[in-house]
Amino acid sequence: EFWHNGNQDCVLLIKNITTFWGHSALNDIERYHNGSSVWYSEQPLSDKQYPQLLQAADIIIQPSHCEGFGLIPLEAMALDKPVCVTNYSGFTEYANAYNSSLIKVTETNGGPFSAFPYCDFTPEDGAQAFAEAIRVGSSQTETRRKTVNKFNWNTSTDILLSLLPKPIRSNFAHPLKN
Repeated sequence: EFWHNGNQDCVLLIKNITTFWGHSALNDIERYHNGSSVWYSEQPLSDKQYPQLLQAADIIIQPSHCEGFGLIPLEAMALDKPVCVTNYSGFTEYANAYNSSLIKVTETNGGPFSAFPYCDFTPEDGAQAFAEAIRVGSSQTETRRKTVNKFNWNTSTDILLSLLPKPIRSNFAHPLKN
């Protein structure tokens, strides 16, 4: 959608590690790209390739229908990359209008697994949020830095341990403080 709205100078690289609940993402890309520059890969990345890919990107987009936390956008923020995510689920723990471009969503009950919270969004809303991420670019640097500092490993571990029931929590030592 973004490409067809006059942004033919961009290349979209889709790095996926799995198909969408058994549905081939590659088939959708081939069906809908309509001449846009799209590269797609499901190949695993090495520990060296992953940060190189993040560093080379201009914008990181993770338009998830459901997400537990979404570490990749937070890692991208640590590299001061503009981030575009769905305004739903785990992303709302740290992504907001001050540090990210948010894709408007509609909560649905029609997800592939009824036990998971699930949302949907339109290609137009995704393209609009992506255009916003390009527009704001580096203007969100300071708020991205504050977000990354708030969710450092020590703080994240403290939050996780505080959520565990006391009998279970007492069996774990803080891995970064020992």
